[in-house]
Amino acid sequence: MNEEIFEVKIKKREVNLIIWIIPIISLLVGGWLIYKYYSSLGPLITIKFQNSGGLEPKRSVVKFRDVTVGKVEKIKILRYGNGVLVYVRMNKEMKPFLNDLTKFWIVKPQIGLGEIRGLDALLSGPYIQMYAKPLRFTKTHFIGLNEPPLDSTILHGKIIKLISDSTYGLSEKLPVYFKQMKVGSIRKVEIMKNAKVKIIISVNQKYAHFINDSTKFWNAQKIDISLIKNYLQVSLPSIKELIFGGIVFATPNKNAELTKTIFKLYPSKAEAFANRLGNVHRYKEFLVKFNKQNSFLNPGEPVEFRGFDVGFVKNVKSYFDITKDKIFSYATLKIDVGAFGEDKNIVKRLINKGLSVYIKTIPILNSATLHLTFTNKPYKYEIINGKIKLKAIYKKENSIIDNLNKFIIKLNKLPLNKTIKNLNELLSSTKPALSKALYSIANTSDSINKLVKSKKINLLLININELLKNLNKTIKTYSNNSMFYKQISKTLYDVDKTMNNLNRVIIKIDKKPNSLILGD
Repeated sequence: MNEEIFEVKIKKREVNLIIWIIPIISLLVGGWLIYKYYSSLGPLITIKFQNSGGLEPKRSVVKFRDVTVGKVEKIKILRYGNGVLVYVRMNKEMKPFLNDLTKFWIVKPQIGLGEIRGLDALLSGPYIQMYAKPLRFTKTHFIGLNEPPLDSTILHGKIIKLISDSTYGLSEKLPVYFKQMKVGSIRKVEIMKNAKVKIIISVNQKYAHFINDSTKFWNAQKIDISLIKNYLQVSLPSIKELIFGGIVFATPNKNAELTKTIFKLYPSKAEAFANRLGNVHRYKEFLVKFNKQNSFLNPGEPVEFRGFDVGFVKNVKSYFDITKDKIFSYATLKIDVGAFGEDKNIVKRLINKGLSVYIKTIPILNSATLHLTFTNKPYKYEIINGKIKLKAIYKKENSIIDNLNKFIIKLNKLPLNKTIKNLNELLSSTKPALSKALYSIANTSDSINKLVKSKKINLLLININELLKNLNKTIKTYSNNSMFYKQISKTLYDVDKTMNNLNRVIIKIDKKPNSLILGD
């Protein structure tokens, strides 16, 4: 059979593009999502901290103005050096804020006396706080701070620097009070190179306007005891101030301006408002050489001028000269020259008026005070190690017991009984009335002699000595700058002065014994 062979023609099937639409669209969508993800990513920055502070990768965040603006991606421990390196992915819109003004620090809950800081971190965990100003994107590596920066804008308050001679037990985070209300806190306490203490406080912005040049700052944890017009006044702080401590300030003149940048911190309210000589206080160091033994002169003793404290003894150095068999003392005095005037040439004017100094010792207190005086005679002065050497004046001072002993000895030597009896015999025949009076005086003199020679006087002196020793121990428990110490010192000074006047009477009696009866 002739079979016909048919040629089979294979026709290529047309490709159906419809089935590729979905993969292509998926690819485009995925690419767009990837692009959107990476394009929305902010810069990756690194922050170096001394420690992680409890930060956790993928959980801890960065906050700026209470808004989350970044997230911690990883934390790397530095192999060389100290600290850790924290990698943070910031939001894209934060790029202009990453510059030289940007600061980072870790916020974590802190419990202090009377307050709790970082309470939000107690619930959400530690986080990184950011402070910045928008300029332009210039930086990706930063050094983190250990604590919030002392900036008025950041702390939302006013920064005040206080200088004092001691910390008075104050520490960071303690409160600052105004009218017994907490208005701020202590931010930093440190010792400067000159051994002074610098305390930095922040006062809330709403109360900052109460501070001006007349504002006084003092330690809150102090009970003030003062003697004013023969009345004992006791000033007690509030219970909160007494327990927690802190700093209190008051502003006597509300209309004064604020030009000061540094204020003085006083140990108590009484010291803060004590009457001081002069308006401007400017201290300068002087040197004084004493050629007599002054074992009572110690650092911290006050320098007085007509009842006002105008300085203090900074240090004392004593030497024994074996060739002269004498002890020499060199005292460095820190004197407030501003108390004598505000002009720049006040030191020269003081020297031209013969500014000199002498020691007034108080033996029963085992202390001494330096008193400034003017001789109105200028003298040639030396400058030693940049300090002007003042002239020293010496005055003989006797203690109360010495004067009392001298008085008893002089009184005991007086021949009162014999003198009065002779005079009585001389006048008895002519003046009976006068004779009777002199006889009474004779009896009185006998009583005085018996009293002087009796052991009761010696016992009295022993009791006085014991009383003064106990008083000395009591006074030593008070600060040299306290009102009680100053009042006792003044009282003893007046008593000592009275005894000096009594000593003059004794000298008069010694030279002319009958002056007690017949007068001059």
